[in-house]
Amino acid sequence: GVTCTDVAECGRTDDCDTEANCTDGDGSFTCTCNAGWETSDNGVTCTDVAECGQTDNCDTEATCTDGDGSFTCTCNAGW
Repeated sequence: GVTCTDVAECGRTDDCDTEANCTDGDGSFTCTCNAGWETSDNGVTCTDVAECGQTDNCDTEATCTDGDGSFTCTCNAGW
C-alpha cells in the first residue's frame, strides 16, 4: 500500500507574515501574529496594532507614540 505523511509546511511552504509564528497542523498550518500585531482577514498577514488611544497605559501627562508592534510613552514638558 501507499503511506502518506504530513508535510511540515512551516519554514517550507507557509506564507505567514514575518511578524507571525507558524504552527504545523495535520495537513495544514496556522499563522499567529506576534504581540502588538493582529491577524488580517486572510489569516496570514499581520498588521500593526495602533495602541495609542486604545490599549496604551501612558500617564495623562505623557504623549504616546506608536511603533512597529509596540508603543512608547514620553512625559510632557515639565513632567
